[in-house]
Formats: sequence, structure tokens, C-alpha cells
Amino acid sequence: MKTFLMENNADSIRFLGRTLIPADKKEIFFDYSGTGMEFRYIGRVLTCHFNAVAGDEPSSVFAPKSIAKWKVWPRVAVYLDGSDEPHRIITVDRPDKDEIIFSSCEKEDHVIRIVKLTEIVKSGLSADSFFGDGTILPVKTAKKPVIEFVGDSITCGFGILARPETAWFYGEHEDFTKTYAYLTAKALGMEAQAVSCSGFCVKMKDWNGRLYGIAEMYPYTDIWRQEMNGESPELWDFKHHHADIVVINLGSNDAGGVAISKDPQKAEDAFEEDYYNLIADIRARNGLYTKIVCVLGDMQYYLYDRIAAAAKRFIADTGDTKVYVKKLMPGDNFDVRGAANHPGVMAGERMAKELTAFLSSI
Repeated sequence: MKTFLMENNADSIRFLGRTLIPADKKEIFFDYSGTGMEFRYIGRVLTCHFNAVAGDEPSSVFAPKSIAKWKVWPRVAVYLDGSDEPHRIITVDRPDKDEIIFSSCEKEDHVIRIVKLTEIVKSGLSADSFFGDGTILPVKTAKKPVIEFVGDSITCGFGILARPETAWFYGEHEDFTKTYAYLTAKALGMEAQAVSCSGFCVKMKDWNGRLYGIAEMYPYTDIWRQEMNGESPELWDFKHHHADIVVINLGSNDAGGVAISKDPQKAEDAFEEDYYNLIADIRARNGLYTKIVCVLGDMQYYLYDRIAAAAKRFIADTGDTKVYVKKLMPGDNFDVRGAANHPGVMAGERMAKELTAFLSSI
């Protein structure tokens, strides 16, 4: 048995999504939904040493600071050999913890894939070493094209495993692999990558108590982690980590801001401008060949016309022929909804089928 330090084995590992990889590679950070790693392992047993940051979750987004909170710990799924069913689901429920990734009585040869199921800000995760009796090797299969999803709780899978009467957020109810985003990527044979966080608007707003807006997070690999550590955030390497498609699913939380605004018309105008600027930033950072798809669904549709107007104006201003708009169907009476009326598993599957068909058509 031996310890495999991350710094000595990182070059044999394929990292998934917006994983933060410091120059020394001693500790790799997996904070966004869907981040993780993939590698080949030959041996009988392998454990991973994880480090976790727990979130303090209130009972409501509008709860006073004095209200009792509970800890939310990161969760990951372990897959073997491309299986759709997890080999293990792990809750890293301590600041540092060794977890069994794989074990067998006999030496076996597997492709191991570890995927973070829970979202950024609500919990953080990193890994610095493995321990086992075998060998870590690179995966030989070709890297898949990337589809990036820019969104909020609907994209993260907030409450997707819960019942609608569940009032708020529990980590065990969130599973990115059950969302429309992950399922769409799978159906298209692409790798899902997410820049999403529950409750976030297009831009940071004072009224909703969030650290950032998605527009502030998008340029960076992991601004939340690095600012929390007192570091200057690094820009995401768009050149070497190209997204073939970027799907934006934002506007549900912004609609709440319009509802409480003293000047709804002004708030709508500001949203449309923010959305236009987000499209422009995504285009500038990803280059001319990335398809940008502006969708909304399946919850709050109030700002859909503003989204369509922003996209239409951007196309007219730039002549961009690779920007698209799609309104996803709302849930129906047959849906079993998730927590706080968010999409449940059925809605995730329905949305994925609809979006897959649309993306295939373009």
C-alpha cells in the first residue's frame, strides 16, 4: 500500500469542468456542480483524501441572520467504467476525510470517474492524495466536446430528489447528474460543465443577499474559492478549455427583483441590458464558433420576452449567427416536483429531451 500525492499524479488524471488546479497541484479544488476527475486504476483498493468546506444553510433565502442554520457538506458520486449508476455516493461530512473509492478482493482494472453532485458556495471540496495498492494511469478515450450550462438552482439540481413540500435546501436532495443539463450533455455525447448557483441573478443584486451574480463569476475558474482564501481569482482558460455550446438558463431569480422593485419598468430594462452584456461577454471569451443558446424554464417565465429581446438586439448589433433562443415547456400536472416547487427528476428528464431535440436541430 502507498500514498499517491496529487502533485505526483495530477498529470495522469483528467479533470472535469471548472476545476481549480493550482500551479503546485498539491490540492485540487472541485467546487462547481459537475466538477471532478477521471482516471484508470489497476488494483484492489483505493481511497481518496478529501477536504471539505461546509455551508451554513438557513431555512429561507430571506431568513434573518439570527435564525438557526444547518451544515451542508459536499457530496460526490463515483462511477466505474462509464456506468450510468453510481458505484458509490459519498458525503464528505468532515473538514478532512478519507473515503473508499473502490475495493475488491482481487486486482481489477477500472476507469474511475468522481463527480461533485452539490453546488458551489453551499459547499466546497478538494482532494490532495489517494491511498491504495495499485497504479493510477491516464484514461485513453478521447476527450468529449464540452457543453457549458450557465444558470441558477434549476441547473444545479436544487431539491431535485426531494418532495415539493420540502421548504428549502438539503445537500442530500441535490444531484447534478439528474438535471436537464447533465442529461442533455449525455444525450448529445458531450461533457457537461456548469457555472451555476442557486438564487443567483444575471448580475449581483443587493436585494437577494448573494455574493455575486453569474456575470461576475463567469470569467473566472473559481472566484468563490480564491476570494475566500484571500487570493486573486484566476481567469478561466477559455482558449484551452473551449465550450462548443453555452446554454444560458437565467432570469427566474431576476423576476423576483422586478416584483419587489418600486419601478418595474426600470428593473426590466436593467435586466435586459445585463443579459445582453452577458451574451456579449460569453461570445468574447469563447470565440466565434461557440453556439450560445438562451433558454428559460421550467419555473418563472416573466422575463422571457426580455431575454428574447436582448438576444435579438445582440444579433442585430453584431450579425452573430450562432445565438439562439428557446422557451422550455413548463411543468405539467404529471410532474412530481422537487423542493420549493423546483424541477424534480421527471422534469429534468422532460427538459433534457426537449433541449436535446432543439440543440440537435441547430
